[in-house]
Amino acid sequence: MCDTALMTFVDYPLPGCVEHVLASEVGAPSATVLHTCLVLDTITQLDMLRLPTHLFYTPRGRRRSLEVWLGTGYSYALQRGASFEQRLAHAFASLFDKGYGRVVWVSSNAPDLPFAYLTLGVHELTRADAVFGPGQHDTPYLIGLTRDSFRPPLLEAARSCPQLALAMEGTGARVKELSRWDIVESVRDLHALRRRAGATVRRYSLTLSYLRNREHILGAQASNEADE
Repeated sequence: MCDTALMTFVDYPLPGCVEHVLASEVGAPSATVLHTCLVLDTITQLDMLRLPTHLFYTPRGRRRSLEVWLGTGYSYALQRGASFEQRLAHAFASLFDKGYGRVVWVSSNAPDLPFAYLTLGVHELTRADAVFGPGQHDTPYLIGLTRDSFRPPLLEAARSCPQLALAMEGTGARVKELSRWDIVESVRDLHALRRRAGATVRRYSLTLSYLRNREHILGAQASNEADE
């Protein structure tokens, strides 16, 4: 059995049911399609690492539908917990219970995350007890933990990468922080994604393709960017 596992969170794309932060800005239908694109871009990246990948999903009862959508090459488990932090702690705990010694969670809101960041995160976890990849506002795009360093109460209480890193260091854990990379949390972040398109290694992104064909989602600023 491989000692390292990957995981991410997935909402099955039911219109109006995807709990994405973009919904309040672009509307539920567009947020649902964007979430679909973001998930597929993320999984494409994870597939390249050739490690066991676990998808923690919501809502209940959609496992078979997810297997039809994403395929049977992944392990599926229901998300459990009232908050993101609780769901994250449960996911880590369940994978450590399966026997993995190292687990890396990757956000599904970073469609253009350089592949080098992912490989570095996995590699650094062989030398550190915890690895964090901070996004804007210190929201994580990657969290890697070893079984010995995992402390559910710390994970459930932390609200940012610095808080979690400080708490982990307080237990004597060796912590490694990766370079910062912005994740998609707002329309403003979608604009930033468009501006840096082409500067990343990714040859093709479903998220960027969708945005190019739905300029109204970005608003008037999109046409201004095209003239720059």
